[in-house]
Amino acid sequence: MGIPQLLPFLESATEPKHISAFRGQKCAIDGYAWLHKASMTCAMEMARGTPTKKFVDFCMKLLNMIRSHGVEPIIVFDGARISAKEGTEEGRQQSRARARKEAGALLAAGERERAMAAYQKAVDIKPEHAHQLQLAMRREGFRFFVAPYEVRVRVRVGLG
Repeated sequence: MGIPQLLPFLESATEPKHISAFRGQKCAIDGYAWLHKASMTCAMEMARGTPTKKFVDFCMKLLNMIRSHGVEPIIVFDGARISAKEGTEEGRQQSRARARKEAGALLAAGERERAMAAYQKAVDIKPEHAHQLQLAMRREGFRFFVAPYEVRVRVRVGLG
């Protein structure tokens, strides 16, 4: 699930630029990070297992926007889970199940806004979701890679 506190750590070494400043270059994108962000557009459907393609549409819209500015996006997806994280994943599954139950109760009680927030916590991004996005990307000629296992990012920051 990423590197805790990475963005605040890097903030002093960044500067805002419009994407068009990178025309002619490539950018690497964490596919699963985008899928998690995109799931906010259809959290209830995804948490309940209802078929939807809203998350694919969200990602494709962003990819086309990047491409429209002359930047080539290359998406990297995690591959198989590593066995060392099985305990972590079991805990996450239990947490998602609790959130799904809470969301259903809140929705039944008429508390739609709180229910939607709970559904967002209940979403489980599965390989099938990544595959749906990959099929759409392939149709539109976007490049992507699937790592053999979960991607472990090593960040090396030199200051000074």
